Amino acid sequence: MSTTTSPPPVFYHFDVERFPLIVLTIQCSPSSVQEMDNFLQMWQDLYVRAMQENSQYKFLFDRRQAVFGENAIFYMKYMAQWLTKMR
Repeated sequence: MSTTTSPPPVFYHFDVERFPLIVLTIQCSPSSVQEMDNFLQMWQDLYVRAMQENSQYKFLFDRRQAVFGENAIFYMKYMAQWLTKMR
């Protein structure tokens, strides 16, 4: 009998069905810096896509189901630093 474990769910989901409107659902805090970096890379990829399509994207942040852990402040600062670099 083999047991497989699935990877933990990511803390975010980008819904790009109605691009350039992007619905970003946040469910919890990231579990690692790597997970946060993956999130920021996806965000940057969407930015590049918008630039290539000569459109302005809009984010709708859905955090209604979000449960933030004790590391939430760390990741908020991490994202703020990234946003500053992106400007």
